[in-house]
Amino acid sequence: MCCLRDSMQSRFLRRAALLIACGSCVAAQEPQAKDLLARGLHLADLYNWADAAPAFTKAEKLFASAGDQRNTLYARLGRIRSNIEREQKTLPKVSAMLAEELEDDPLLQNDKELRMFCFIVKGDVDTETDTGAIYRKLDPSPLEEFLLFDHPSGRTRIYFKVGGGLHRECD
Repeated sequence: MCCLRDSMQSRFLRRAALLIACGSCVAAQEPQAKDLLARGLHLADLYNWADAAPAFTKAEKLFASAGDQRNTLYARLGRIRSNIEREQKTLPKVSAMLAEELEDDPLLQNDKELRMFCFIVKGDVDTETDTGAIYRKLDPSPLEEFLLFDHPSGRTRIYFKVGGGLHRECD
């Protein structure tokens, strides 16, 4: 009986030590993941997305292993944005996926900071997808105006936006 009780106690102590060790590993990963996410966001603020990619990628893995859904998504969005120059062919799919997530993901519905970051990422993806339609001179030459007649000049678009439509003449 005494031997059985000692055996159960030693099993319990081994399991408790294992749980404590695992818990400390997860707890140690959490600050490291937060530091990596903060570093990625800092580099992103400097518009240095290429250097931010490794930090976002590693933070995403660490947050996922710790079960932190919010920060996993935050790091994933940063990883997506930091790789858009490399993944030009899939940008329309990425844009559609982000639009769907903005509509359906409860985290993106309720967390304003995360939602805003997702909008920033989606806007950058959409801009990379359609860069040709964005550039237009404010005052194009007559030849440029003729060649690009189906795209209003920058000044015309500003007048339409401010003035309210086609009924007003542009300078």
